[in-house]
Amino acid sequence: MVSKTLAYWIICTLVISAILACSLATKQSNEGNVPEVLKGVKAKTFSSYDELKEYIIESIKLSKVMSKIGLVIAPSPARVFLPEITPMPTPIPSPVPLTPAPEFVATLESTLKATYGTASRSYSKTNIQVEGVNEADIVKTDGKYLYVASGDKVYIVKAYPPENATMIAKIEEGPVLGLFVKDGRLVAITARKPIVKPILPQPLPSIIPEKSLIYPVEGLVSVIVYDIENPREPTVFQEINVTGYYVTSRLVDNYCYIIVSFPALIIEDRVPLPLVNSKPVEPNEIKYFEKDFSYAFTVIIAVNVETGEFRKETFLTGASNYIYMTHKNLYVLSRKQLNIYVVLDEIVDSIVEKAPDDVKEAIEDIRSKSINEIEKYKLIMEVLEQYFNKLPHDEREKIFNNVLKEVYKLWKEETVIYKFAIDGLNITASAKGVVPGRVLDQFSMDEHGDYFRVATTLTKFSMEEPLTWVNNVYVLDMNLTIVGSIEGLAKGERIYAARYMGDKMFLVTFRRVDPLFAIDLSDPRNPKVLGELKIPGYSEYLHPFLDKYLIGVGMDIDEETNRVKGLKVALFDISNVTSPKEVSSITFKGHLYSPVLHDHKAFMINMDKQYFAIPVSGSKSGVYIVDIVMTEPENIKLSVRGFIQHHEAQRTLYIEDYVYTESYDLVKIVDEELNPVSEIKLI
Repeated sequence: MVSKTLAYWIICTLVISAILACSLATKQSNEGNVPEVLKGVKAKTFSSYDELKEYIIESIKLSKVMSKIGLVIAPSPARVFLPEITPMPTPIPSPVPLTPAPEFVATLESTLKATYGTASRSYSKTNIQVEGVNEADIVKTDGKYLYVASGDKVYIVKAYPPENATMIAKIEEGPVLGLFVKDGRLVAITARKPIVKPILPQPLPSIIPEKSLIYPVEGLVSVIVYDIENPREPTVFQEINVTGYYVTSRLVDNYCYIIVSFPALIIEDRVPLPLVNSKPVEPNEIKYFEKDFSYAFTVIIAVNVETGEFRKETFLTGASNYIYMTHKNLYVLSRKQLNIYVVLDEIVDSIVEKAPDDVKEAIEDIRSKSINEIEKYKLIMEVLEQYFNKLPHDEREKIFNNVLKEVYKLWKEETVIYKFAIDGLNITASAKGVVPGRVLDQFSMDEHGDYFRVATTLTKFSMEEPLTWVNNVYVLDMNLTIVGSIEGLAKGERIYAARYMGDKMFLVTFRRVDPLFAIDLSDPRNPKVLGELKIPGYSEYLHPFLDKYLIGVGMDIDEETNRVKGLKVALFDISNVTSPKEVSSITFKGHLYSPVLHDHKAFMINMDKQYFAIPVSGSKSGVYIVDIVMTEPENIKLSVRGFIQHHEAQRTLYIEDYVYTESYDLVKIVDEELNPVSEIKLI
C-alpha cells in the first residue's frame, strides 16, 4: 500500500516537475494545428528561424516529459504481465559492414517475374516491392556488367561471358549503402558513419562542468551520379550531399528519390538545420503538419539521373521508420506521440473527481486563469498536494488505481502516415492519417486502386489482463481516412510477414504455430478473413509464384519445445483462399541465418528456369539453390538442387544459364549444374 502511495506521488511530482523544467511560456495555439487529414490543404511553413526554433524547442522538451512519464506510470513489477516469449529469428552470426540500414528498406517484386532484360539475354533484377519502382541494392547488373558495393568501394565487373569475367574499374567513395543502374548512369548512395563528439568550452577548464557536455551527432549522405557509358572509366556527373541519416531510396523512370532523416536537436540553444550541398535549408522551406512532441527533419531529394537536375523538400515529421512508394505516391510512417496536456488533464480529473467541493472549486478557478499552462499545473499541484497529504492510506490507494486506469486508457500505440504526391521533381504533401498499432516493415503496406492498406500489431495495456498483442488490417482512402478494418486478429501473437496480391492479402502471425491468414480486400469497407492455415514455425518473407502459390522463408519450430529446428522454405497453395495449404517444404538443419529474413533483396528467383536462391551463414556459409519442380499441374514440390559454398554470400544473381554469388570480397560464378566457372576477387 505504501509503495503505491509513493508511486502515485512520484508520478505526479515527476510529471509536473518535468514540465516545469521545460520553462515553456505558452500552450499550443490553435494556429499551430492542422486537421489529422490534409484534404488538399498545404502544409504550413515557418516565417523565420526564431519561429522554427521555438517550435522545435517546445517539441523536444515536451518529448522529454513524455519519456519520463513512460518510466514512472508503469505498475510495480508484481503487477506487470508479459506475453509468452516467442522465439526470435536466428541472430546474425556477426555484423557485416555494408548491410543497408534496417528498415528502413525492405521490398519485393510484386510482379510474378523477376526475370527482365534484353531480348537476347536474360538476367536477374533486384527483388522489389512495386513493379517499376526500383530500389537501391548492394549489387546490380545490366546483363553484361556487375556493379558491386563493398565497404567504401564500388567495383565494376565485366561478368558476361563468364569465362572472361574480370574486374574493370573501382570507385572509392566512402561507405556505400546502395546502388542504382539506369541507362548509362550509376547512382551510388554513400553515408559517412555518425560521429559523436563533445562540444567543450575553449580553453578547456581543469574540471569540465557536466552541463557543458553537449553531444551533437553528425552524419552525411552523398548521392553521386556517375556516367558509365564507358564502364572502364566512370566519371562523376552529379553529386548531392545532405546532412543526416539515410532512410531509403527509390527510382522511378529517370527520377531517383532519396529520403534522409536529420534529428531535431537543441545544441547550445540552437536548432541545427539540415544542410544540402553545405547550405542550410531555409526555415520558410521547411513544412510541418501539426504540433507534436517528437520531430525529425525529413529531407526528400528528387534527382533526374539523366540531366542531373534536382530539387529538395524538407518536412517536419516523426522519425521516419518505414517507407512505401508507388509511381505517384510516397508514404512515410512514424510513431505517434501522446499529447502531454491531455494526459495531465485526465490525471488531474481522476484525482479531483471525488475531491471535496472546495478543492474542485480551487482547481476550476486556476484553470480559468489567463496564464500559461505550466503556471496552471504548478498551482494545481500545490492544491492537490495539500489535499492528498491529508488523506489516509486507503484513500491514496484508490486514487492511485484511478490514475493508472486513466493513464492506461490514454496510452495508445499509434502510427502516423504522411502521404506525398510524386511527379518527377515535384513533391507535395497531400494527406496525413493515423492508424492504431505499429507496422512490421514496408510489406505491411500497399496501395491498390484508390485505397491504401496497412497491417499493424497493437500492444494492449490493461490493469486487469496481461499485456498482449493483437493484429489489425486497415483500409484507408486517398485522404488517409480509415474506411474499413479487421481488428483483433491472432491475440497474443504478432505479425511476422505480410504480402498483398491485388484484392487479396496474406498475413503471417506467430507464437507457437504459424497462422497464415488469407484476407479478402475486394470490398474496401468490409475486409474479411477467408481462410487460415496453422503450421509449426513461421515465415518472415513471402514471395508470390505464378497465380496460385506463395513461397515462404522463415524458421521451423518444434511445437513441443518451441525451439528453432532450422531455416525453412515452404510452398503454399493459395488457389483456394478459403483453405490455403502447405504443399511442400524443406528445412535446412543447423544454426543458420539468411539475409532474406530481413532483406527481401537477398531473395532471387528465376521464373524462366523455376528456381530460387537462399544465401545462408552460420553453421555453413553459401547459397542454396532450390528448384520448383512441376511434374503436372497439380503436382508441385520444392527440391534442393545443391549448395554453392561461398563465405558470407549476401546476394545471388543470374545471367543466362549462369549463377553469380556475391560477398564483400568475392564474386563467384557457377553453371546450372553448380560447377565452378570463375571467381573474381574484389580487392
